[in-house]
Amino acid sequence: MKEMTVLFTIDDRMSPHWQISPSYKNEADALLDFERFTGPYRKIFAQAKDRGDTSAHELWSANHDEYWFWMSSTPFSKIHVKMSSN
Repeated sequence: MKEMTVLFTIDDRMSPHWQISPSYKNEADALLDFERFTGPYRKIFAQAKDRGDTSAHELWSANHDEYWFWMSSTPFSKIHVKMSSN
């Protein structure tokens, strides 16, 4: 079993570069938190896209172990989530 870490970073005016980086004994538990951290932002992106709002942006790494989200129209947080093995 690989030990894993999920790095969750928020950059906004109220919490510049706030981070949490829990460690997990296995990849399955890390993946659950990765989904929990990214889920709300993926939902916001999908809703914005459905409305035709082009100010919401998301980006995935090639192997989907890293995620970025930001909105250019509001002072919304910039989110970065990265899963890695220890």
